[in-house]
Amino acid sequence: MSENFKWNLGNNLNSNNNDDFFSTQPFNNNNKFDFSILPDDNNEDEFSGIVNNNNNMNNNNTLVKGDGGIFGNTQINFNNNNNNNNQFGNSLFGNTINNNNNNMEVNNDNDNNNNEQEFEMDNQQLQNNQMEMEEDENQFNNIFNDKSRTDDTIYHNTLEYELQPKLNDDPHLIPIELSDTFLKLSQAKINSINDDESNKLFYMQNNRKQKEQQLKNYQMEKDTWSILKKLYEYRDIQRSIDQKEKIDISQPNQVQVYNYLIKKDHKLRENLILLEWLEEMSSQVELNDNDAVFWEYTLIKLKKSNSITMLTNNQMVSELDPDAMSRQNKPIDKDDEKNQSRFLKTVWSFLRAGDRVGAAEYCTNVGQFWRAQTLIGLNYYQGEHSIGNPYFNLWKSNCLNISKNSNDQYERAIYGLLCGNLEATLPIQKNWYDYFWCYLRVLYDESLYRELKPYRSPLSIEEDIDSPPSTCISQINTPKDILEILKNNTSQIEIKNQSENPYHQIQELIIADDYSILFNSLPNLLLKNKTPEFNRFAVLLILFFRKREQYELISTSEDCPENIVINEYVQHLINSQQYELVALYTSLLNNESLQVDVYSRFLVNIIDPNQRQQLLVLAEKFGLNTQEIAQSVVKTITSGSINTTSNSFENLEFTGFATTINKNKQPKNKSTTTTKASTTETTTNTNTTTTPNLTNTIINQDSSITTQDDLVKINSIQWLCFEKQLLIKAILQSNLLLRDFISLNKYGAASELLKSLPKDIVMIAKQQSPLNESDTNNIIKEFRDWENYITANIRINLWLQNYSNQPKISNYLPQSLNNNNNYINNNNNSFNNIINNSIINSSIAFRLRGNESYAEKLDIERRKKEYDDVYGQWNQNNINFGKEAIVSIRSIIKTGWLCPLENQIGLFSEDDQSGHEVTLIRKKCIPSLFKSLYTILVGIGSIQKSSQLCNQIANERFRWYSIFSKKELQEILQLVRESSIKLLN
Repeated sequence: MSENFKWNLGNNLNSNNNDDFFSTQPFNNNNKFDFSILPDDNNEDEFSGIVNNNNNMNNNNTLVKGDGGIFGNTQINFNNNNNNNNQFGNSLFGNTINNNNNNMEVNNDNDNNNNEQEFEMDNQQLQNNQMEMEEDENQFNNIFNDKSRTDDTIYHNTLEYELQPKLNDDPHLIPIELSDTFLKLSQAKINSINDDESNKLFYMQNNRKQKEQQLKNYQMEKDTWSILKKLYEYRDIQRSIDQKEKIDISQPNQVQVYNYLIKKDHKLRENLILLEWLEEMSSQVELNDNDAVFWEYTLIKLKKSNSITMLTNNQMVSELDPDAMSRQNKPIDKDDEKNQSRFLKTVWSFLRAGDRVGAAEYCTNVGQFWRAQTLIGLNYYQGEHSIGNPYFNLWKSNCLNISKNSNDQYERAIYGLLCGNLEATLPIQKNWYDYFWCYLRVLYDESLYRELKPYRSPLSIEEDIDSPPSTCISQINTPKDILEILKNNTSQIEIKNQSENPYHQIQELIIADDYSILFNSLPNLLLKNKTPEFNRFAVLLILFFRKREQYELISTSEDCPENIVINEYVQHLINSQQYELVALYTSLLNNESLQVDVYSRFLVNIIDPNQRQQLLVLAEKFGLNTQEIAQSVVKTITSGSINTTSNSFENLEFTGFATTINKNKQPKNKSTTTTKASTTETTTNTNTTTTPNLTNTIINQDSSITTQDDLVKINSIQWLCFEKQLLIKAILQSNLLLRDFISLNKYGAASELLKSLPKDIVMIAKQQSPLNESDTNNIIKEFRDWENYITANIRINLWLQNYSNQPKISNYLPQSLNNNNNYINNNNNSFNNIINNSIINSSIAFRLRGNESYAEKLDIERRKKEYDDVYGQWNQNNINFGKEAIVSIRSIIKTGWLCPLENQIGLFSEDDQSGHEVTLIRKKCIPSLFKSLYTILVGIGSIQKSSQLCNQIANERFRWYSIFSKKELQEILQLVRESSIKLLN
């Protein structure tokens, strides 16, 4: 052993200073253990034994003397027996118990061989498990390297895969596997952010802060998935297995009782799980380049000193044993203080990581064997020959003294943690996790001590310490109590503020195992952390709890917290134009009507037909009701409840909260609003016998132009044309939209609507209709009636266009014959005279005066022939177009237009909204049709037929007179009267 380890430079053997925490004096002679041997130079690195693992206390062991004599009883074994391969092991409760049961003697070589084979098999299984874990992790390592895919897409695809049914799926494992997957995804994202060298702007302050915040959020998300997986793997799977396991404690010792408690006491087990979770976060311990702590600077100065006076003046210790500073109340050299502080900080890091064995081993590596023994004084004995630390309480009281009197904050914290003195431990804690761990570590150790106290070693000769050192620990019984302290910690405002972090609040509710309160709190937590990442995490958290068999549905209302959170994330996907991801998350809404409403409103502004069909296919893939969605899209658009003239989704207002959800709810009443149409009336001067103005008697096609909004409504019907069973609904919605268009005189829009529909829609719809035959036939009949009406309207206007282009004689007459034209206009101003006497008028107009030259005569004859040809062609078109229009009109007035097959006369009950709409439209359109029919009959010269219109109006089969107003009937009678007079003339 080097000279630096020769601590006792002064003669302190006779010192009885009560301030010595670890006396260098040998223990009393009654102690049956030998603590007189200090390690020499050859044994500095031989600290490879394990505490309490001796099969025989008299074997060839070298025991390190702990400078605090009591701590020598916590043995660190330097085993010289080559047959015993002891090394530091890990145990669940902090001491170093070997995995082997050394109290059992090996009786024969066969047992040894079997044990070796089993050991080899276990090692092989461990290697296989390690390889599987590495392969499993590798599949996520590069998942975020593809920059063409967003994080939302990666999470979506992963979730889609996890939700697919798999063979031999254990329902208990589904949520655990889900949490494990997203735990690995979070870690992969953290690695991706750290490894991303493409972001050259990282070192700019704003981007750096943004990246650091993103890293922090993903780290918190990872931590939350970790505790979720650990706790519910125990709660849902392991706990029931442990409860069924039988444990023999007929002759209990502390280790057996401990194992029993860990299996049977679920509260203690969950506390242990929480500790492991908190310690994993700090599992990486950074070692210093020069770890040895020899107090070498102090030693050098002591060697150079020549007198005690000089030492006193320097105010430095004169001895180098561990108790020298406290005994002499003097410091060591400042450089040594820095080294020791750095060393103690590393020791604390080992303890924070839950590695007491590693901390002890680290102490031996740097030459502080005595401190290694102090760290493992928490041992419990296993059997008659494995004593452990029978002086546990005395050890604990010494730790308490150090935690109160040490000058180094980390040393105070180390021994404060070991003895449960939170006042000494908390000052060096940095964050919420550290505080929670300290409280929980002390709570766990104290709880375990109380449980194991009745089974302590029979060698224990010390007095009991009834109360724990920390005053507040007696008031803490559960982790929930600790979390309440952190939330109300007025002395540490930063920790109190961290308790309000949404991730910590979620972790707290996970620990409390209260998912109903967790769900209720999520909407408010979204207000605190408005990032899409947190919103997505909240959605996945909801899904995790739903997948548990113990999950009970809380609420299916549209504004329940679950739906609010999911709806909010759907909004993010829509606003970021990640349309292909919307269907899956919409399917997570637990209310079907809300699913239909949300997805249909999303589809409203989708224009491209291929994209429309793709999004409906995705909706069907994830179990959404595509038929209801398609119908809802059409209803939403045609009702005008959403502005469809732009492609922006801002008007959807998916804010995710109840008030917004209520605003976005689809109206439950009929989607179409029929405006009472002002009938297009044909005005006729009843005091004259002139023919009515044709432009007033024909249906006005362009009284209202087709707008972009009209085209969007027309285009919306295509949503109902992707499935054959929905074609009948497409016809139904077309009927409703046609009612609106015609009521508003949008005849052009009505014509465009009919053109946009598939040609064979009626035939296929009738074959594939899910409705009953009566409803199907009535829907198709109304559609056919509309087709006939629009066709009649087109033909009427075609005849009108042709008639308005009647050739004028004045355009063909030379200047010399204008007097003839004036004569015609003055004497034949009647419409009918012009039609019936066209040949006579032509002869009169082109009549020669007798003084024309030969050339003028030839020109007049040419003009007359040209006029006669043009007029003849026009007259032929006039008759043909007129007859076609008459046929179309009669196809309407000889049926119960727009009325159901069982109600041809159109008598509807007062509460029949649809019937009321039909009645209004019939009152608007039918009188105009009769007037148009009269005008065309007169225009083509069928005066006799025009005089018979009253017979059709008065027909009792259809009772057309019932939809005429009194004024309209008077106008028709006046027109018929004029025709009758003409017939008499």
